[in-house]
Amino acid sequence: MEYAEPLILVVEDDVNDQNFIRRAFKQSGVANRIATVNDGEEATAYLRGLGFYADRSLHPLPRLIITDVKMPRMGGIELLAWMNARPEFRLIPAIMLTSSNDQADVTRAFEHGAKGYMIKPVQFGDLEKLIQTIADYWRASCVPYPRSAVCGFR
Repeated sequence: MEYAEPLILVVEDDVNDQNFIRRAFKQSGVANRIATVNDGEEATAYLRGLGFYADRSLHPLPRLIITDVKMPRMGGIELLAWMNARPEFRLIPAIMLTSSNDQADVTRAFEHGAKGYMIKPVQFGDLEKLIQTIADYWRASCVPYPRSAVCGFR
């Protein structure tokens, strides 16, 4: 099933960071819907369409996932490993957006399929610039969405 509007899923346990990321995407001119979940465990429920997320017309599969590394219950690296082990989710691109610059986290993220690893800036203006970079890249990119290439976000 294809959806007209590519959705961005933000996996982030800090509500303030969720709001900052959402606002930065809006400031960058991204018109796509942005869904947020609080950790990797909730993200797996979203991806599998379980419970609250069962209605795919309301909760379509994302075309891009932005996740933090360190979160309660299931962190971003564990989420990537979970996705990478399942062919139906393996092609959904995921970017780490985190405050961790630990080289072990960077290496593990890429080993488990991250398509990018970016350090969360402290200042909102710098976050806006980083989100603008992400938005520009994904607007120009053809995303290998599970069964077809989808080029560009809105």
